Amino acid sequence: MRNDRLAVGFVNGLGNFIFLTAAVKVLRNWGYHDITLITDRDNFHNKRNWDLLNEIYPYAFDYLETAFDESKYDRFFLCAWSRPGLSVSYIQNNNRGVPDIRWHTTGYHEVELYLKMVGASWKDFDGYLFNVADQPELSSPHPRIALAQCSDSGQSVKKSWPYFSELSLKLQELGYSVVLTGYGNELADCVFDEDFRNKTTISEVGKVLSQCDLLVAPSTGLTVVADAVKTPVLLLEGPMFTARAHPLLTDYQIVRSFISCAPCFQTPVWSLCNDALCMKNITVNQVLKKIITYKPIKYKRVFNGFDVEPVSQYSHHNGCRIAYMFACQDRYPLFRDCLTSFKDSKPLQGTLFVLNDSSLDPRLTDFIKNFEIDGIKIEYMVIPFKHARCKGVRTAILYNKLQRMVFDADESFDYVTFVDSDLLFRPGWIQKEIDIYEEVRKHLKVSAITGFGYRNRNDSTTHGCRYGKYCMNPRISGQFLMSFEFMRDVFGLFDENATSADISKFDELAKQDYVGVKISPSVIQHAGTYASSLRTKPGAFVEDFI
Repeated sequence: MRNDRLAVGFVNGLGNFIFLTAAVKVLRNWGYHDITLITDRDNFHNKRNWDLLNEIYPYAFDYLETAFDESKYDRFFLCAWSRPGLSVSYIQNNNRGVPDIRWHTTGYHEVELYLKMVGASWKDFDGYLFNVADQPELSSPHPRIALAQCSDSGQSVKKSWPYFSELSLKLQELGYSVVLTGYGNELADCVFDEDFRNKTTISEVGKVLSQCDLLVAPSTGLTVVADAVKTPVLLLEGPMFTARAHPLLTDYQIVRSFISCAPCFQTPVWSLCNDALCMKNITVNQVLKKIITYKPIKYKRVFNGFDVEPVSQYSHHNGCRIAYMFACQDRYPLFRDCLTSFKDSKPLQGTLFVLNDSSLDPRLTDFIKNFEIDGIKIEYMVIPFKHARCKGVRTAILYNKLQRMVFDADESFDYVTFVDSDLLFRPGWIQKEIDIYEEVRKHLKVSAITGFGYRNRNDSTTHGCRYGKYCMNPRISGQFLMSFEFMRDVFGLFDENATSADISKFDELAKQDYVGVKISPSVIQHAGTYASSLRTKPGAFVEDFI
């Protein structure tokens, strides 16, 4: 195996260095083990960049030198983007050209330049060399949005986004956890849940970003760190050519204000610009809408732990009567677990309406006949199901049949809840839902609230857009709770011949300014196919709350 003495010339910022490590990683893969970084301290933008480089160069290099001695190395790599002054004489003496790039040429990425420098291509690309620390651990259970401003280099005047303070406040109001990263006085006026500015090494800021669901930032070094740890990025782009430095390992999206002179980086227009209107014209609402509708993979992160209070704390609900509507749908094992968890959850008094529409399993009927729970009356109906095999149509018809059972019972209920048969319940779930329902009704015209979680009984998830602590959901599905008065006066007015699109009656209710609210974290577990609950998309009403 070869062990040539290699040297790589470089001087630039943090993000550029991480991009450079892609080429060094290729050299490592090819069997080279003695690689020196040659740099020129005088060409760095500031002391901080120099300190950062000293911290991270061991990720990729064996040595760092600020003086170039040709006799020490068998091969020397250099590119036009990173040309230390100490190596200029080497280039002149050897009449050597170096890989060059026209930054305004669409489709050229900086990593490609470094790969070309060492004689590699995209087929050799194998990610970056970057170490992630073990600490710090983030504590917030809510979706975490990290913010980073453009660094305090000469470029920051034209690359920075001026509205992070307002964005941070809006994010907190919408229920997100705001995490600040960066250095100096960047993001000085932002509100936050956790602040890591000037407190972390690069390895540690990589650990912070690895635990976040999204990074929102202009094109800067920390967007490349996020790429290295595979945290999705929302790029706020103005003068920069996205093709030059976009993330390669993670998902990313862009918010850009299109004006005639942008992008302009390293063109004559760049040096003439004094206003950076391309960044100032990006509004907070544009960024919020993109965050709400953008669901990168980390948004499916499972949050550990439920903040479910002891049932004894809900003594103020002891007088409530609930109509519990359960649908069997020919799946006895799921329904058995569902009803067992319901009994163990210490539900409020009321009536349990069970509709068996298609099950031929005798265990189900026997289970219902022998099922008893204090304070709960049970109404059981079996109907032959011959309408359709489409699950959506079945669910709609089941819901309307159950609704009719509740009306025909002619009992006085305070609330009604529909429960699909593949759910599991935690103690205090119905009490918690009532509290949330009543709290949100003070601020919104709410049709119903609904809760969902993963099949893992110890975990929960959040998805959808948010209002305060709660997720907004355009559809009421799987399980929901509403007031009996609302169901009688509004839902009860709809035709029983429902289709799958009418289960929640959302389209009709939306015209009356009603919305649905999804609980987060859920006090209910979805023991069925959880993926279906992740495909919901925010409705048009989202824009009314941002």
